[in-house]
Parts: sequence; structure tokens; C-alpha cells
Amino acid sequence: METTTVKLEPIVNGSFNHELTNEQMLEFPFESKKQMAWNLIVSMQFAHSFKNVDHKVFNPVVAQKYTHDMLTPDCIDDVLVTVRTQYQQKHKDLLRLTADLYYKQGAEIYRQQKELGFGGFLKMDGRKMIGYIQAGGSWNEYNHIDIASAVQELEQLVPKVYYNPNNPNNGNKMHEWTTTGEYLTMVFNYLSKKDHDRCMEFYNKHFQPIGRRIKADSVRFELTEHPNDHYALEFVMWWD
Repeated sequence: METTTVKLEPIVNGSFNHELTNEQMLEFPFESKKQMAWNLIVSMQFAHSFKNVDHKVFNPVVAQKYTHDMLTPDCIDDVLVTVRTQYQQKHKDLLRLTADLYYKQGAEIYRQQKELGFGGFLKMDGRKMIGYIQAGGSWNEYNHIDIASAVQELEQLVPKVYYNPNNPNNGNKMHEWTTTGEYLTMVFNYLSKKDHDRCMEFYNKHFQPIGRRIKADSVRFELTEHPNDHYALEFVMWWD
């Protein structure tokens, strides 16, 4: 079967293509490199330019030393690598701040739930789930430190959205978490056959072994088939 090679574009949907390596981005002609560098410089002023970052933690890069007319052929390679590195570091810092914020919000959700005395399924981002689990403490074989650590590990390993090298939606999450306290579930609501297979590979290689490691009494998956070869999956851990 023939495979089609997708040509990498420097800009996709008005934004720098983060699928590019530094080596690849430096192979483009000057005008494309200038466009990429300026796009990154401008992007660092806006929260929506950073994937999976909460706008509440965003602060713009206030003192950019570059202006558009400074982007010349003599310096463009150095500038492009520099601003790309600045963007990447900024993104890491914002992801860390978002994780801290969500951890606190998850813990507060637990405290409010306990105070108000309501149960049922709660749905939240994995980073909030870590705070929620930590706030709830341990009971029987349910070790909140090990389980929160496992959620963090699974968040790093779980498949993310990927279409092609020029799609700005690459890297978005396909899942969310739910819990009732006894149950902890990763939910994938609408998957193509290809993504279903990727997620089942993740289940067999990572989710199930990690669930056993943290002493869940039951580790299982539930499959729902939708029309046109689409699926929903739930990866479930349960403690008695």
C-alpha cells in the first residue's frame, strides 16, 4: 500500500506549526522563516496561543526586543530559534501554573462536596482529579498518594488527538476523568477506529498494569459502538 507524505507547512490556521523540528523550520526560505518568527513573537502576547493552559494564569511577554524590521536574512535563523525556545519555555511555565491552579480547584471540589454531602459521578480534568484525590485521603487499599501519582503518569501516557502534521488540533485531549470515590474512570466519548485501537493499546500496555500496581480491586474497560465505525470507551478502576 502506498503511503502519502504530507508536506509540512510553516503556518497552519494562522499559527506556527509546532510539529516542526528546529532543523525543519530552518530549511524554509527567508520569507517563511520571517513569518514564523513574527508569529511566535506575537503569539506570546495571547493566552489562546498556548494549548491546555488556563487563561487565569496567563501573563504576556511584555518586553520583546525584536521588531518586524529587525528580522533580516543575516539574523533570521538565530532569532527564529531564540523565539521558538522562548515560546516553549513560556508554555512549560504556563502548564505548570495551570496544573497548580487545577490541583487547588480539585481539592476545593472535594471539600465542597464533603461539606454539602452530595455524591454521584463527578467529571473533571486530570489535573483537577489529582487535587481531588489528594484531598480525599486514603482508605482500605485505596492509597491516595499512589493513585494521584498514577493519574499524573497516565495523563502523560494517554494518546492525544493526531490528524496530520499540519493540523492545529494535534495534541488536544480525547479523554476526561470521572469519579464517585470508589470508581475512577477515563472516558473517551467518540473515537474513530484508528483512535479506538490506539486507546486499547494504551489500556493493555499502561492503564491495566498501573491499575493493578495501585491495588485496584477491579480494572476493566467498557465499549460502546456508535454508527459509522465510531466508539466510546471507559477505562475503569474500582476499589471496594
